[in-house]
Amino acid sequence: MAKSRVGDIGTLIEITTGADLTAAIATTIKVRIYRLEKPQPFERIMQWTATIKEPATAGILQHTIQAGEFAEAGEYSIAAHIVFEDGSQYTGDTARFTVYDVFK
Repeated sequence: MAKSRVGDIGTLIEITTGADLTAAIATTIKVRIYRLEKPQPFERIMQWTATIKEPATAGILQHTIQAGEFAEAGEYSIAAHIVFEDGSQYTGDTARFTVYDVFK
């Protein structure tokens, strides 16, 4: 995979949840951006929309990066968040990747 850079648009993010998503009624990706800065670190928390890749039984969520979502360089931690018809909720394991400044 090529390096992701600030300002990139169209990067496809896929998360394999290990869960059957057939009964899912809401799917998002929780996102934390972290960068060590002095005098204090930079941190931003947000959510991205996610769609279910068919077949839903495979348990894969997808998100395509939109304008402004890779606005900050740093370490991105992501985790799937799913709400099911019965009201149960699932937050998946955390995955990490780095978004680099344009000229690094």
